[in-house]
This record gives sequence, structure tokens and C-alpha cells, in this order.
Amino acid sequence: PSVLKLTASWCGPCRVYKPIFEKIATEYQNINFYEIDVDDEPEIAEILGIRSIPTTIFISKKGEKQLSLGTISQEKLRTIVKEL
Repeated sequence: PSVLKLTASWCGPCRVYKPIFEKIATEYQNINFYEIDVDDEPEIAEILGIRSIPTTIFISKKGEKQLSLGTISQEKLRTIVKEL
């Protein structure tokens, strides 16, 4: 399973969300966590249909897109990651 966070360096909410995302990533070593800057990788953002940032996408072991959320709390992120 993987967790993708779509972000941009100029985005205030993205900067607030960054330490939350990084903390959860260190707690769940069996899940791949990726941070993708939409300015550096616009084609990925387009393929994923990203319309606002931050956006968090959860991908199952089978490669299926499970859920897509904007900024979320540490507790909510942890709960969803546990279910992956």
C-alpha cells in the first residue's frame, strides 16, 4: 500500500500538514509514503486529477485508489493508514 501527498512549496496548508504526514510515515514502515510537488510533477497531478492541494491519496496493495482527502488531522491519517 502507498500514501501519496500532493503538495507545493508555496502552499500554506501544505506546510502545516507536512510534519503530520512525516510523523505518520515514520510510524508505518510497511507502507510507502510519497510527497509529490505538483509544480515539479505537473503530469502526475494531471493523471491523478488533482484540483486542490494538499491532497492525500491512499492506494491499496492491489493498486486501487482508495480515498482522496485534503488536509487531515493526525488521528484521521493514522486511522486510514492502519486500515491499509
